[in-house]
Amino acid sequence: MENKKGRIFITSDVHGCLDELIKGLELINFKSNDILYVLGDANDKGPKSLETIDYIRNKKNIIHIKGNHEYAIERSIEGDIRIPNKKQILKEVEERNIIDNGYKESLYRYIKGLPYYIIEGDFLLIHGGIDINIEDTKEEIIKKLEDKAIEEQVLLNREFWINIFDPIYKTKENNFGSKYLNIIIGHTPMQNTFEKNINIGIRENKYGKKVICLDTGVFTSAKNYDGKLSIIEIGKDNILNIVYVNSSI
Repeated sequence: MENKKGRIFITSDVHGCLDELIKGLELINFKSNDILYVLGDANDKGPKSLETIDYIRNKKNIIHIKGNHEYAIERSIEGDIRIPNKKQILKEVEERNIIDNGYKESLYRYIKGLPYYIIEGDFLLIHGGIDINIEDTKEEIIKKLEDKAIEEQVLLNREFWINIFDPIYKTKENNFGSKYLNIIIGHTPMQNTFEKNINIGIRENKYGKKVICLDTGVFTSAKNYDGKLSIIEIGKDNILNIVYVNSSI
């Protein structure tokens, strides 16, 4: 897919693996007139958590969509006691704020303002999932998404589509996803459903529209899996061009 100036790429779940992200951008020869969408979870787990967010937010042509790990920073700063690793999140942010006065407030405002979905052409870009009917029109889907009450569902939910990538999942009608939109998600690593070699998940429904999962576990503590970062370009006629960056973790 090309915008008026350049190419459009999508990745997800970088999880603090900034070196892999930079290497991926080098492999695709990412230029200033290209656009990269990051479908959430840029931070946590990897060695350069906050640095990855900072790298993304300082690039005008990288568009950051909120994931549950960004949401955890937002809610931790707001004082939400439900966040499991709240103390560690705040420790990292406060340490950075000591050497960079105003960092905490700047980071909070940045994350608070992130979109939790974007529609690009006939692609819905979203971190987790949303409860829709396959027959819902594009307008009906947008109406659901615009209800702020649905934000946590969109960021946290795993159940709506992830089971369609499991080899044991059977459906004669391929009755999932959307009749009108291809849907690209992250959130749940494909290592949960595939063998050792992790690749992106792609399933096509009965209307020819796809659900694509880009989380290929660039940071994974599971030693039996070969995690990697996935970057896709939506080319002409919606042909997928895929680049994998092996994890150095």
